[in-house]
Amino acid sequence: MTLLFKSAANSSTVDIPHMVPYMVFALLSDACIAAALIYLLQGHRSGFKRTDTIVSRLIIFTLNRGLIITIFSTTECLFHLKFPHTLWSLGMDYVLCKLYANSFLTSLNSRNIVSGMNDEAMSESVPLSRLDKTQPRNKEIGSQGSASDV
Repeated sequence: MTLLFKSAANSSTVDIPHMVPYMVFALLSDACIAAALIYLLQGHRSGFKRTDTIVSRLIIFTLNRGLIITIFSTTECLFHLKFPHTLWSLGMDYVLCKLYANSFLTSLNSRNIVSGMNDEAMSESVPLSRLDKTQPRNKEIGSQGSASDV
């Protein structure tokens, strides 16, 4: 095992020819998924204003996500083709994994925006700290009245 590390340490170049098909496949699959989502969402417009607004927002989010990841995947592939004997493409692959995770978390966090809920709709809730604790609760059944009084 030490011989492998010593021989790898003495080598100044790293050749990873099997990475190019993976990168091209990932690039094409990301672009096809984004294009298919946009195409399918375009066909689901209903004529209702609220539904069409939600579909338009989904199309915009899909387009943004698809463009960012496709551009970054293209850059990664070009770096690997331009600098085939370095590890630049692996470093960019690490960042691309983070980009996938952030894209997923952003889509989860944007559900309120897509559905049309904003801060005003969310502000209708009442925090428990503002409740008046001095007001009595409901009457106890049987002590001062019947169940129909409550």
